[in-house]
Amino acid sequence: MRFVLNDEIIGMLAARDHIAYADIIDTLGMEGSEVLHFSESGIAVLNPSSTLMAASFSSDASWIEPFLDARLIAAHGIELYGYLQENGYRVEEPCFLYVYEGNAFNDTGYDIRLLDMEYAEKAASFYHDELGYISSRIAAGRLWGIFTGGELAGFGGFHEEGAMGMLEILPDFRRHSFGERLERFLIDKAIEEGRTAYCNVYVSNAASSSLQRKLGLACSAIMTWWMWKE
Repeated sequence: MRFVLNDEIIGMLAARDHIAYADIIDTLGMEGSEVLHFSESGIAVLNPSSTLMAASFSSDASWIEPFLDARLIAAHGIELYGYLQENGYRVEEPCFLYVYEGNAFNDTGYDIRLLDMEYAEKAASFYHDELGYISSRIAAGRLWGIFTGGELAGFGGFHEEGAMGMLEILPDFRRHSFGERLERFLIDKAIEEGRTAYCNVYVSNAASSSLQRKLGLACSAIMTWWMWKE
């Protein structure tokens, strides 16, 4: 296939399904992204975080075989999921991809600020005990906390590949709209940076799916599987 520029690929993906491939489209707009494969069969884009963002457009997903050395793949579509599983990739459960297409919320009056390393251990204790990952997101300036009365009520930010996530509200502060306020902030931050505001939600996480719908995010009809090799 002839060489195509990222903006041309973006147009083709958007024409196919701008919601289902919103995360790949967002990656294509990042400096340092690399298109490894693009054809009528599928697409594979290496995110600057070294995550392989991939989607199959047909029942035959064998085109991805040259890239099976990737440690982490965001696989879009059941065909790609099946092929990767047959080739040794593991998965927990599929995700819904939610995408925000509206205007900025421009909320004011909330105490939301970048977290520093003082909060790393506390945040990690509420996020799978992943101190290394939480610390890396703080160091990158991509994790924010929402405070009330000087106390940390919750936190959230952007994952390495660019998705909104890590959104956790501490037990004593739940059911007071802190999660909604924090995600509205993250959506505005993505818009401010000229990026797409999107997130991946496990199909079993009904509470998060409900929040996405409340905030007006559109849900993709194609699920995504985050798949990895040890």
